[in-house]
Amino acid sequence: SMLPDMAAGPRFIPRVLGPYTKKTESPIFEKGRIGSALVLGSGAAIYSNGSNIDFQGRGAIAMWVKPLEWARPNGSNIVFAMTAGSQFYLQRQGPLRAPEGKLIRSECIQFLVKASTAQKQFTSLNRYSPWKNGQWYLVVANWAWPKMEWSINAGPFAAKALSGVPEKEFFGSLIIGSRGGEKGLLDEVMVFNRPMNRNEVSMLFELSD
Repeated sequence: SMLPDMAAGPRFIPRVLGPYTKKTESPIFEKGRIGSALVLGSGAAIYSNGSNIDFQGRGAIAMWVKPLEWARPNGSNIVFAMTAGSQFYLQRQGPLRAPEGKLIRSECIQFLVKASTAQKQFTSLNRYSPWKNGQWYLVVANWAWPKMEWSINAGPFAAKALSGVPEKEFFGSLIIGSRGGEKGLLDEVMVFNRPMNRNEVSMLFELSD
C-alpha cells in the first residue's frame, strides 16, 4: 500500500500509478527494513501537500534506499521523491560513458531544487560515492529557504543556498517512487514540518539499523 501510516486529513490519500510500461498495474512491494518496501521502477504515488508538507517554508524528508540492480558503467536515473512540476528532486543520476570509454555523466546521488520558473539550472547537492547493490542507505533532506542541506547515513550535513526564496505556491504535489529505471527499494519515507538536526538523524539511523 502507498497509504501513509500518519497524515493530516483525507486529502493525503494518494493517486497511485503503475510503471510506464504497464500503466494499469499497481506498484510492487518486497521485504523492506520494516515490513514492505516499494520497488523503485514499479510505480509511484502522488500526494497533495495540503497541511502535511510545507515545501514553501521549511521541513525535512527522510527515506531508506536500497539499490538492487543499478548498472555500471552505464545506468539510468532513478527518482526517489520529487514534486510535480520538477522543482524538487531526490534521485540517483546514473553513470554514462561514450563507446570509447570517455565519461559523459558521473554517477551520484542528488538533491536538486529550483526557486523559480526563471531559474535555468538546479541548485544541487551531489554525493559521488557509488552505492552498492544490496545495501541500505538513509537519505535526509532539509529545507529552510533559501538554505537546503542533506545527510547520507547520518553523516555531516552538506548545505547550499538557493539564489532566492521560492516563488509563492511554486512547488507541486509530492511524488514518491518511480515508474521506470533500474530496480531498487524505497522504505520508511517520513516528512517533517521542520528540518532535522544531526542528533535526530543519528537516532533515526541507529533505531532503523
